[in-house]
Formats: sequence, C-alpha cells, structure tokens
Amino acid sequence: SYAIHEPSYARYMCPYVLFDVSNGSQSSNARSGSLSNPAEALFAACLHAVLAQKFVAGKGDRPPSCAVVTPYREQRACILKAFALLFGGDGAAGRLGVRVSTVDGFQGQEADVIIFSTVRGSKSGAGVGGARRGGSSSIGFLADVRRMNVALTRAKRALWIVGKCDVLRHGSEVWGRLVDDAERRDAVARDADSFTMFDSVVPRETQLSALRRLGGDVRVPAGALRRGADVTAGDRTRDAFATGWGRSVDASREGGASRAHAANDMYGDLDDA
Repeated sequence: SYAIHEPSYARYMCPYVLFDVSNGSQSSNARSGSLSNPAEALFAACLHAVLAQKFVAGKGDRPPSCAVVTPYREQRACILKAFALLFGGDGAAGRLGVRVSTVDGFQGQEADVIIFSTVRGSKSGAGVGGARRGGSSSIGFLADVRRMNVALTRAKRALWIVGKCDVLRHGSEVWGRLVDDAERRDAVARDADSFTMFDSVVPRETQLSALRRLGGDVRVPAGALRRGADVTAGDRTRDAFATGWGRSVDASREGGASRAHAANDMYGDLDDA
C-alpha cells in the first residue's frame, strides 16, 4: 500500500483540500488574452513533487495517476514550463506521468489525483474589491458551471484546488458556496505558499529561480503558511491515504457521503444550467 513517510505532510495530503494561494496574481497574454498565474503554476508542480516523494508504491500496486487541470491555455503552458524548470527540462511533466490539460481538453477523462489551478487572482497591484457574489465580473468563464462541473468531478482519489479564496468567494455564487463548504469541512489551507510548505522537497532557491523565469512576483510572503490547525481535516482523513489508495476520496470521514453524492448535493442543478 502507499505510505506517508513524513507525518507532518499528512494534513496536506487529504482527499479534499482548497489551497489558498493568496500571493498569486494573474496576468494575461497580450495576443490571446488568455490568463496565467505563475505562483499557482509553481505551487501545482511542487505539490505533485510532494505527492511523488511522500507516497511509495508497494509490491504490485499501481502508482496513482495525476492530472493538473486549469481553465486557461496560457496557464497550461505556464504549468508545463514550471515542471520543466524544476524537474529536468522540456517534457518533464510527461516523463513524470503527469497530464497537464485545460478543463475543456480534459472532458471525458479522470485521474486518481486532480490538482485544479483556478488561476484567477488579483491583477498586479489590484485588490479583490469590486466583485460580488453572484456576479461574474472577476472570474470570467471560470464561473461557467459546466466547466466547473468537469473540473471538480474527475478525481477518483483526491481533489486539490489551488486558488485565491477571496477572489473565488466573491466571483460567483457557486464558487462562493464551494469555499464556504470547504471552510465548514476545515479543508482550507490558508496562506498556502510553496516556499514554506515544500522547501524540503524543492529548495526555496530553486523555486525562486523558477518563479523569476515564469514571470511571477518573487517576493516571499512574510507570513508564509501558518502552522497549526488551518487544515485540521488532515487529522480526520489521514487514513484515506495512509491505508492505501484502495480507499478513495469517497472513504474520507466527512459523513461517509460519496464524492458523487457530495457533488450532487452542492451542484445538483449544474446539468440543468
């Protein structure tokens, strides 16, 4: 079975976590208008590195499949570049067995672990004000419930969402409900930054160099990730990983509800939208 070697990581390696990467900012491609968020791209690549290092395949077990999914083509390119910069050059993601795809390109597919990069953060020098829950001004087609449904229902074992909670909460009614639900489940990792969380796996200097080349803000957040009870769901869901991937996200101790039922409870109206 798969085993966690570093107990301190267990609180992050849960079947469902929303990583609040509050230091990320979005930028747009001058030609296409497509968006990217270098801090999120770096975070996603490092998060996969933790997954790869902290879980080992037992005899006869199949390694967990992993996909990094994002709404924007520019972010897909940014994530691929992050993998290349951190892990051995062009094609690194493919060599590691990681599928990097847009939401539209991932339709009809699934993976054991989905890392979903939402991308939308404050623009450089801007705050999160102005967008109101129920509106669509701040998160564009990320608010499209059909795309959201695709992104959030393709994980067989774990769904890790990487985004900026304030922007998502105020960007649309459905995303607001998701953030609220994650908070109720104690499944939000506040002030998540890769420099503090993943320094033992990917050295901070390596991350900073990659972030510069990705065009991101290289200032390390002063507060970093607060240690303690921000992701207390890990204490309740650790067994879902520690006892093997045969117990999927459906087996997490969140009331025993299956992933499909949980999705239907929150997004039961998506098919009719």
